[in-house]
Amino acid sequence: MNCKHPKGWICVQCGDPSQKHMARGLCAKCYQANYRRTFYKTRHFSSNRPCRICGTYPVTGLNLCKACYMKQYRKANRSRLYARKCQLREVDRFGGRRNEILKRADGKCERCGITEVENVTRTGKRLIIHHKDGNGLSSPNPNHSFDNLMLVCNSCHRKIHGEIGIREAS
Repeated sequence: MNCKHPKGWICVQCGDPSQKHMARGLCAKCYQANYRRTFYKTRHFSSNRPCRICGTYPVTGLNLCKACYMKQYRKANRSRLYARKCQLREVDRFGGRRNEILKRADGKCERCGITEVENVTRTGKRLIIHHKDGNGLSSPNPNHSFDNLMLVCNSCHRKIHGEIGIREAS
């Protein structure tokens, strides 16, 4: 009876006669769904209660599903995660030498002398690390040497790239 359809058999849950009959009057699909629901509800979790935020069954001991737990974790650790993301980006862009360059330039633009604090209040952005020879992140052979990097503000950075464009065009 488990392998073949009984004559005139219909699943009591979904009403589909085409699925293979399993047990308790259910097709294979509905039987497995019910089994998973009871299995996860009773055996694998520290509590039988659903997630306290979204209502699905929890994965952690905090009565939270994995998605809700990660959402709360990211929210609570936003600044630490952002700092780590910035640190990894700086390693890719200029070898992680931002602090060294800031110290060498005394926290000021190397062309006009504006401080990073003044630049942030004026434009909302930090000072930029510029590659003098143009071999930065997009270059096939990036040059992140200490002598090749300079600290500039946004307006000076635009001027530098404007001057480079004029030189290359002529």
